[in-house]
Amino acid sequence: MDECVRFLNESKFMQDFRSALFTRIVPMMKDIGLWGPKIRKAYEQMGIIGYCDTDVERLSENDQLVAERFERDIRGRMAEIEAVAAG
Repeated sequence: MDECVRFLNESKFMQDFRSALFTRIVPMMKDIGLWGPKIRKAYEQMGIIGYCDTDVERLSENDQLVAERFERDIRGRMAEIEAVAAG
């Protein structure tokens, strides 16, 4: 069991997941004023203090672009499906 947990925690998937998660959480905590000495110390101990300077606005703009691209792709696929169904 311990070996499985260790493997999962060290996997590329979990590294990417943590990066995506803390890229959002850490700068938001700073932006909303929850950035006291205890939080900074905890983030330093967790090795995630570097995320505090992430440009959240840029991330949000990119999220919007990704969502628009996704919606455009879905509309295109639905049009293809409807064309095939119409025969």
